[in-house]
Parts: sequence; structure tokens; C-alpha cells
Amino acid sequence: MKKRDLITGWCILLVVLLLGSGFQTTGERAKTIRLSRPGQAYTLEVTNGQGSVTVEAYNGKGVNVSADRRPPGADDKAEQGNVYPDQDFIITEHDNQVSIRAKDPEHLNNIRLQVPAGASSIKLATHNKGNITVSNISAPLEINHLNGNISLQHVAGPVVASTLNGRIEASFSHTDANTAMAFSNLNGDIDLLFPADFHANVRLKVAKGEIIFRYFNATGYHLDKADNSQWTTGQIGGGGPELMVSCGRGNIIIKKQR
Repeated sequence: MKKRDLITGWCILLVVLLLGSGFQTTGERAKTIRLSRPGQAYTLEVTNGQGSVTVEAYNGKGVNVSADRRPPGADDKAEQGNVYPDQDFIITEHDNQVSIRAKDPEHLNNIRLQVPAGASSIKLATHNKGNITVSNISAPLEINHLNGNISLQHVAGPVVASTLNGRIEASFSHTDANTAMAFSNLNGDIDLLFPADFHANVRLKVAKGEIIFRYFNATGYHLDKADNSQWTTGQIGGGGPELMVSCGRGNIIIKKQR
């Protein structure tokens, strides 16, 4: 009986220590980063070397983090599967500033995050062997990739996104009426879907490809001829903050919701 009581006591103590620390376990291979001031604005910066970065919104107060080492397309039985996030990443939180950085940029690490509402800035970067995917986030986004696709689904807020070799796809639930946005790549299409009431002054450049507008009526946009710098300028919805899109080999596709 005494031995069982002692074990129970140690278990309770361990739980108390985990709950009181800055990181809280949420599952076998996941952790929650507790914010210093839950419910207030916070920033998030994620820097990966090799692998995917996935971010989605959830109804919570902390940042949930999970990671694995599977190559793209591998099934759940692949070797070197789920790992503890702080095994391969340096994770810090100070004054609502969250930083997650790969310890070895040469190792393949896929990282997935669930983030609460209220971010004032989210910056994501990776280089190879994976994509960057963001879903249902309302916050300023800065996305940088080298070799891979960028997918932003149902986001709100200004975006600056670039990749060297990969497709950029973004759909907006709404946009900031006063903030510029920019998208650029070298190889791959750039496909943007905006709300029906979207307004912008546009600067568009394609080296080998086309500029395509879909679901706009004849007065919904206006483009001028390219100048000597090969930039095409114009307006959407009568003009607004600048939308700059530069594509090397691929098409620029700008759509509005119907």
C-alpha cells in the first residue's frame, strides 16, 4: 500500500511540474507552448531547414506543436516517424514572442502547428523537401521558401510570400484595405483568389507566361501596357493598396470570389 501511495505521489508531482512549465505535453508526440499573456497579441516565427511547415487555426490559448521526420508521401509506418518537437527544434517563448527553429537545418523535419487567434505577425520559412501550408489564419503573414509550394487557404490579412521553385496559391476570406501585398517566384504559377470587393493598384511581371484574370467583369479591372521594366500596372476595383506579383516561368492568375 505504501509503495502504491508513493508512486501515486510521484505521478501527481510530475503532472504539477509539467503544467507549471512553459511547455505542456498534449499527446505522445506534441507539445503546447504556453503564452506569457494568453488572449493577447503574440508573434510566431518558424524557421525550418528541410521539410514542411503546416499552420492552422484552432480554438485554444497556446501554440500546439508536433513534428515528424517522414519524407514527403511516406506512410505512418515509415521509419523515423513522430518525434518530440523539442528533440529537433529550439523552442522559446518570451513575452508572447514564440520562436521555433530547427537545430540542424540539414535534417528532414516536418512541423505542424495549431495557433490561437490574435497573432500580430507570423513568419514561416523552410528550404527544401516540403511545402508551406497555412489555413484559416487571420494575421499578417511573411512566407519564404526555396524549393517547394506555398498554399494559403482562407487567410485574412496582408501577405508577403516568395519561393524560388514552386507554385504559390492563396485564397483570402478578406483583405486589409490599407496594406500592400507581394508574391514572387521563379518557376511555377501564382494563383490568387480575392473577395468580390477587393481593391488594389497592381504591378505584375511575367517573364515566360501569361497574366490571367478570371470572374471579373469588363470594368472590374484595368491594365496598362508594360513599361520598359516589363512591369504591367493597373487597378482592381478602382484601386487601393499595392499588389505586386512577379513570376518567372509560369502564369499569374488573379480571381475574385463569385
